[in-house]
Amino acid sequence: MYSLRLSFASVLGTVLLSATVVAVAAVLPPSQVPQPSADRVDVFASNAMQAVLQELVPRFERESGRSVSVTYGPAAILMRRVEQGDRFDLAILTPSLVDEAVRGGSISREPVFTMARSPIALAIRKGARKPDVRTANALRETLRNSRSIALAREGASGPFFSELLQKLGIADDVQSRIRYTGSGVDVGRSVASGDAELGVIPVSEIMQVPEVEDLRFPGPLGGFVTMTAGVSSRSAHGEGVAALIRFLMSPDTTAVFKARGMERQE
Repeated sequence: MYSLRLSFASVLGTVLLSATVVAVAAVLPPSQVPQPSADRVDVFASNAMQAVLQELVPRFERESGRSVSVTYGPAAILMRRVEQGDRFDLAILTPSLVDEAVRGGSISREPVFTMARSPIALAIRKGARKPDVRTANALRETLRNSRSIALAREGASGPFFSELLQKLGIADDVQSRIRYTGSGVDVGRSVASGDAELGVIPVSEIMQVPEVEDLRFPGPLGGFVTMTAGVSSRSAHGEGVAALIRFLMSPDTTAVFKARGMERQE
């Protein structure tokens, strides 16, 4: 990881000095995506950030008078668009993908900073019997005996869940029960409809599906999806990007992050 990555506590004092710097609900084909505008900040954001940005971006636009367009999707799919040379000003993805984009020259080496993280949890249908996941042994039996588990094919929760199954020694037993979906929101919908008994996604995405609730993994086995932000090395909207970063990292927005299932990292 790059040593230049900044935390919430430090970014407020440094990110703006370093910055050289309409929302859509899913990743669309390039022909359907709004084209870059001379006076608009274009953002690529992982689905884990969707609920937060859908609340905060309109507020930023009202207060600043600036326009922002956000393209949401699984971080891995957005990364492919970064690699293809699609235009953006700010990308909010997982740390490893931002680091990869920095190495490839698509994202500037600074500022790169941690915006927030969301716990990864089991999604269960509201009103359904809550399975026992209080201990490693209980979680092992719950997963082994589950009818089906929904998981986003290219979602950020995938590596965590794969490692968890290895730790529990049940990877081979559970693999046949995994039902892959296109996104984390699709995981939640699959659980809500009953197509899957359980789902594995960040809490911030579980909260986007009203019919579903989260069940946390036991402490030692828990994990997080961390959202890291970086500025495009080709951005021509320095003032707008800097203003958006300052707004999103302001203490005034922390309550919104928390209410939407995310937490700051001090």
